[in-house]
Amino acid sequence: MKKSSLILFICLFFQQLNAQQAFEKRNNFIQLGYGPGLLYDQVLTAYDNKLGYTFSGIGPAYLGYERAIGNHFGLGLAVSFSQYGADWDSTGVYTIPPVPGQPLPDPPTEDVKTNYSIGVQSLSVMLRGAYHIALCNDQLDPYFGLGLGYTSNTLSWDSQPTKTYDSDTSFNEISAPVNTGSSFSYQVFVGARYMFSRSKYNFISRCGLIAEIGYFGIFAGVPYGNIGFTFKF
Repeated sequence: MKKSSLILFICLFFQQLNAQQAFEKRNNFIQLGYGPGLLYDQVLTAYDNKLGYTFSGIGPAYLGYERAIGNHFGLGLAVSFSQYGADWDSTGVYTIPPVPGQPLPDPPTEDVKTNYSIGVQSLSVMLRGAYHIALCNDQLDPYFGLGLGYTSNTLSWDSQPTKTYDSDTSFNEISAPVNTGSSFSYQVFVGARYMFSRSKYNFISRCGLIAEIGYFGIFAGVPYGNIGFTFKF
């Protein structure tokens, strides 16, 4: 009885070793993801004490490709985009100019409320390497890795007074977006794919879900997370 159980155990063990994996050499993956930036509002902390401060943003959204160069290692490319900004109010003093020909000893002043906004757009291109943990499972594919690449940041600024003055444009500071240049950036990440490998439909069996959390080395470093879809071919 013991001998039979041992033989059965060995057979099952080697069967698992030979089972199809969710990640195998020469597999290719295309993935599309989106998620809220975790603590991305820390990018604009210099303004969060302003009156009426509000933060908003989208992303990161990304499109990626990965090639399995072994049963555990993958290499690929990912392009991601994010856009974040803040709005706040500030009150300044406007000196009303005198009427020509009628000089006033003390020109009257008026408080002017101005709405300010700042925005940051980031486009990153990353070469990513990942180590995949084989689980003898054709559906679950956990992994972790590192990305290295460049990020291009574009900054925009705008201020609009709630009351306009034809004779004074100092409160109107509309600024065209400024590309602050590209810089080296990096990311570390952990994630997992869940493939629908056991579907009876060939196309669906190549599809799956993906989730990642990580740390993005831009703006002095911010954590991020996203979820999305993947396709294996």
